[in-house]
Amino acid sequence: MRRLAAELIGTFMLVGAVLGAAVVSGNAAGLGVAFAIGLSVMAMIYAVGPISGGHFNPAVTVGLWAAGRFEPARIIPYVLAQLAGGILAALFFYVVLSGKADFTVGGYASTGYGKHSAGGFSRTSSRWRGATLPSAFSIDCFTPGCSRSSSISRRLAR
Repeated sequence: MRRLAAELIGTFMLVGAVLGAAVVSGNAAGLGVAFAIGLSVMAMIYAVGPISGGHFNPAVTVGLWAAGRFEPARIIPYVLAQLAGGILAALFFYVVLSGKADFTVGGYASTGYGKHSAGGFSRTSSRWRGATLPSAFSIDCFTPGCSRSSSISRRLAR
């Protein structure tokens, strides 16, 4: 149960950092959002990583399972805890932002395409970004070089 609580808290903080940084910077989001994400992941890995492994993302959990580094029986509970953490963070920001007089759902820091994109990017550009950037992260994390050097959370758990 401690592992699931750690994943929920870590995911809440990660999603909270992303939403908070995006809302504060609006459609001019850039390096500040990247730093907010990186610092929140680092802080949560140090804080709760030794308890749960510090996944904080269902894609990481499934990727670790696919790489043979995570027990199949723990996937569903971890993913449910991560989804709960993300939903709670979104609800938190909904409650906070709904206090603004001209609040509309979808009116903040959109990452879509066309008028919902900070730069007015096309649907094709948005799809290319969505298809390449996450896979680059996965390749970086699950290459043989990464398996030789233990992850930060493994080092902390020792």
